[in-house]
Amino acid sequence: MWLVLFRIFVLGVLAHAGWVYTPFPGRPAVGLALGVLLGACLITVEMGARRVPGHYMVGALVGGVTGLIGARLLWGALDAWTSWPVNSCTRCS
Repeated sequence: MWLVLFRIFVLGVLAHAGWVYTPFPGRPAVGLALGVLLGACLITVEMGARRVPGHYMVGALVGGVTGLIGARLLWGALDAWTSWPVNSCTRCS
């Protein structure tokens, strides 16, 4: 029962946000429809995620964190590599 009420609450909050913030100026009904659509998509994903076993979720979390750390290390290495002076030898010219 509480889960159904929470889903309705989330759907209402997203619909209200779409109406108030109007992503398309002068057309709040389109924003309302987008909010309802986003809420329905979110609820569908949540219902699908309930069928996934817990150890798959933990594996996905560990894999995601490992990927983010690896991307950050690669980004830092590329940033340091591109910031080196091209010709740092003063006796070469």
